[in-house]
Amino acid sequence: MVLLLLLVIRQHRSQKILLLIASYYFYACWDWRFLSLIWISTLVDFYAGWAMGSSASDRRRRLLLAVSIVTNLTILGVFKYFDFFIEPFIALIDPLGMHTASLNIILPVGISFYTFQSMSYTIDVYRRNLPVCHDLFDFALFVAFFPQLVAGPIVRAAQFLPQLQTPRRFSGDAMLSGFRLFGLGYVKKLLIADRLAFFVDGVFEHPGSFSSATLWLAVVCYAVQIYCDFSGYSDMAIGTARMLGFELPENFRHPYIATSLVDFWRRWHISLSTWLHDYLYISLGGNRQGALRTALNIMVTMVLGGLWHGADWTFVAWGALHAVALIVNKLLLAPRTGTSGSMASTTRKWLGWMASLLVVNLGWVFFRSHTVTDAVTILGGMFGGATGDNWYPPLAIVALMVIGLTHGFHATRFPQRTELLPHRKWYTPAILISLMLLIQLLQEQDYTPFIYFQF
Repeated sequence: MVLLLLLVIRQHRSQKILLLIASYYFYACWDWRFLSLIWISTLVDFYAGWAMGSSASDRRRRLLLAVSIVTNLTILGVFKYFDFFIEPFIALIDPLGMHTASLNIILPVGISFYTFQSMSYTIDVYRRNLPVCHDLFDFALFVAFFPQLVAGPIVRAAQFLPQLQTPRRFSGDAMLSGFRLFGLGYVKKLLIADRLAFFVDGVFEHPGSFSSATLWLAVVCYAVQIYCDFSGYSDMAIGTARMLGFELPENFRHPYIATSLVDFWRRWHISLSTWLHDYLYISLGGNRQGALRTALNIMVTMVLGGLWHGADWTFVAWGALHAVALIVNKLLLAPRTGTSGSMASTTRKWLGWMASLLVVNLGWVFFRSHTVTDAVTILGGMFGGATGDNWYPPLAIVALMVIGLTHGFHATRFPQRTELLPHRKWYTPAILISLMLLIQLLQEQDYTPFIYFQF
């Protein structure tokens, strides 16, 4: 409906107002009360940026930046982390007879995404890397743009605001390309991720009941599930935005062919990893102050990146595991030598790929488990020869083969010569529409929400 109205409306300002109303309506369909949080972030960051642009005082600019950061982090902290940080205090005072309870605050959907997105604008303005936005409607649309509002990718103002300077121009090529991306994301989500969820959920709900082989299969299937679920949403968001006349940044680049942990984070949730690198890691000093400080900066960045995903010790453990692996990868491994394509170089790549895949999958155990105790139980069963039930769903094997083949395809030179389902071919939309209809007809289970909606 929004696309049809944009095709009819030609006036530039009216197009933007329509998109802003549609974005607020989209979010209000979940819970209209939490629109107030988006409005607070929008107004505070818009006026902080506007005031920084008209001030020559570095002290005043720092104060305005602090207002922006404190406001956004306070909103995020109260709604996402209050119960997490109050629980140790509750456990401490309960034995003294001072009984209290956590507030069980509802987590607003997408809050981690739009607060980071809005906050990045004021940081860029403060650093003088971005001109000030003087149009409140434009800035409000940047914060609330509905295709990626609730689960990313995290879009920066420098990527989005310039696109609002000209009216939407629609082309058949962009429509077909956007629909192709949307269709592929839809298929990833409903055909692969949702189907694997039944098996993965069953194993992780009863971590001590299954054999080692089943635990390994479930962990690898979760790696496929979360990839297809999250990259599927990103594809759908980017595809929808493209059909509406906007370009959003790439968020995944076949992460499971990464040959190192550094390479993995250049391919997985790219908008978050670059955000953490540019606004947190670099602000802490990056790698400019020696090996020990670099290691500390990596640890702080990854642990906070883990907490960004959720207020639970499992996410802290996940971030810490990746931090240790990145520190080893960046600081302790021997420098790479040898010419590209040589036997030594090829061997290093294979070993790096296997080591990275192992670390990533071990990390997913913590990421998916309900508690650290459950994660330890699963890891113990994986490496300790658990003798519980065996469960090998054929769908799981097929899904692993499909993702393995597509990742393998992109690890070769073939993508430079050909493209799977090229968007300019007539049969691509026909195949995708047929697949989408078939999925709906054969859908037996209830809809499974996108995993990253909870973050």
